[in-house]
Amino acid sequence: MQRVAATLGVPQRFETASSDEWIGELAEKCLLVVLDNCEHVLGASAAVAQRILERCWFIRILATSREALRMPGECVVRLDPLELPASSAEKDVTPQDLRASPAVTLFFDRARDVAPDFAIAETDDAGWRALHAVCARLDGLPLAIELAAARMNAMSLETLAGALEHRFHLQTPGARTASPRHKTLMALFDWSYGLLADAERRLFRRLAVFADGWTLDAAESVCLGDAFAVGELLTIHSSLVEKSLVVVDSRSGSSRYQMLETTHAFALDHLTESGEYPAAARAHAEYFRSLLKKANARYGEPSLSAWLAELEPELDNFRAALRWSLVDGHDVALGATIAASQHAVLELLSLSSEGAQWCGHALAALGPECDPRLEAPLELALCTFYSNGGFAGKAAAAAIRAADLYRDLPEASSIRNLSGRASLAFALAFAGWAHAVLGRFEEADRAATEAVAVAREASETSVQAWALIVKSLTVEPKDIVARRALLGEALELGRAVRGSLTFGLALIGFGLAEFDSGDFRRARTYAHEARDYYRKYGLAEYLAITALSLAALSALADDDVAGARADAREVLTRAHRAGRGDLSSVLHVSANIAERNAAPAAAARLLGGSDRLFAELAQPRPRHIARLYDQTLERLRSAASRDDLEVWMAEGRHWSFDECVAAALRV
Repeated sequence: MQRVAATLGVPQRFETASSDEWIGELAEKCLLVVLDNCEHVLGASAAVAQRILERCWFIRILATSREALRMPGECVVRLDPLELPASSAEKDVTPQDLRASPAVTLFFDRARDVAPDFAIAETDDAGWRALHAVCARLDGLPLAIELAAARMNAMSLETLAGALEHRFHLQTPGARTASPRHKTLMALFDWSYGLLADAERRLFRRLAVFADGWTLDAAESVCLGDAFAVGELLTIHSSLVEKSLVVVDSRSGSSRYQMLETTHAFALDHLTESGEYPAAARAHAEYFRSLLKKANARYGEPSLSAWLAELEPELDNFRAALRWSLVDGHDVALGATIAASQHAVLELLSLSSEGAQWCGHALAALGPECDPRLEAPLELALCTFYSNGGFAGKAAAAAIRAADLYRDLPEASSIRNLSGRASLAFALAFAGWAHAVLGRFEEADRAATEAVAVAREASETSVQAWALIVKSLTVEPKDIVARRALLGEALELGRAVRGSLTFGLALIGFGLAEFDSGDFRRARTYAHEARDYYRKYGLAEYLAITALSLAALSALADDDVAGARADAREVLTRAHRAGRGDLSSVLHVSANIAERNAAPAAAARLLGGSDRLFAELAQPRPRHIARLYDQTLERLRSAASRDDLEVWMAEGRHWSFDECVAAALRV
């Protein structure tokens, strides 16, 4: 009270009088009173504010605090960290975007206080990336940015970005008048942490086990234990939200909670130091195993896109659980179950490469004597991931192993909540697909025929549809009538499931059949329908890429070079953003277009890039791609010398994925 009175210039005689007397002195004044950093004196701040407002009609109060004062008439405005450009990938952020962001503006202002010549050239991509990384790593927190910028007289941006592993010890060398807690991030966080009650500190620490946010259900399941009662935990959790240590995001319609990265790092350090991390990590992994099991029991309900939307936010939590259980070796069986159970999520998000790595890691950790009930779903998931990536040889081996296991263990657990018989049919269908790609058509037809029979017996709609699609690949290519009949049945089965992957696959199958019949325009129409279908539901980007690749190939076969280029560019853009994609068709299409445009060097290098791709896949080119490859190469031999062709193609064989994409986009 006395400090407020003195600051407001109330005469000395009132400093020892009652609050009513000195507040009365302010009654006719028009003022904005600022109460700064109230979190450590919340009760006193609220009392002063309420007494002033009750008697002084022309005074308004602005209070800053980590939590609200909770008094009548209070309007709470939560201040978010300073913004950075919104982008799904750091490489998409431009210098112009960064200059316009408040976080970067503050960094430049404070950096020039200590280094007046600090600047980044417009063409210095590495410098802008480092600046973006610095501000993003500091969560846009003003104090953190000021502390970091104050080091620009002693280190480069790249060095600073690397030093942020020790961000809590960043300290400004000046500012002798600053509060001690404002001189380092550690001091600030220690001060805030010290203001918490013991129960708040315990929950704050335990919530750090979540990798990228949580729901209230997850917090209750992972953090309850013997430490909190249900009602107590919810109350304490709300208190952490009010203190701005936990951030709530309700944009999706349901509340999800998280910590800023810097706050999370601080909490995780304390969780580890307290000795509570092992128990928290186990509870975390067991919760997400249970979550995946429940989700798979209702796979695709009410639709695949809605089902996926509930699980996609938990990707980093799945990864954290897998690192703890598999990579760190704390519970390999638990990790193996999670690796197989997340199959559908990763497949729908086109993260097949990651899925294959986790399943492979689990199988290696389990060893040769592993429980076949754990191995079966891992092999089944693995064969689907390899198939999605185009690795037919690896897919065949995993599919055959999975089929053998499900023959002997029909009661074994499976992916996507499939029954044992449905799992057998699923594995056989993938074996049929892989054999067909590898040119082993007798084995392919045997596997596909058995897959169709077992799938009909199991009455699993999606598996039946997939088995019929594979069967259409093993029929004599010229028997278009038989292929259309099989695909028509698959299409109707897929149509029964909203957002079914197999519906789009059936459309792609129809496109391939029409391509083989010579009706290239109709083939392209089917391919575009499949592309639009996957885009509508936001699922399986790798299948949208497959559909567009067929569209590009069909347009080129129809001598529609402009249409082929448009479809190819869309494939290349999508594949580049996703960091993967089956470029086998598009590289050949782009090479052919380059040759038509009298650019033999570009065409030959792209053919060389396709050579490397199929060498990595360890399989032959499909017949329609092989035909285009031979046609393009034959025309190149008429346009360039043999020595030049060999040099150009050798260069392309050394290209990376990004170099192949960039070269094809230039066509």
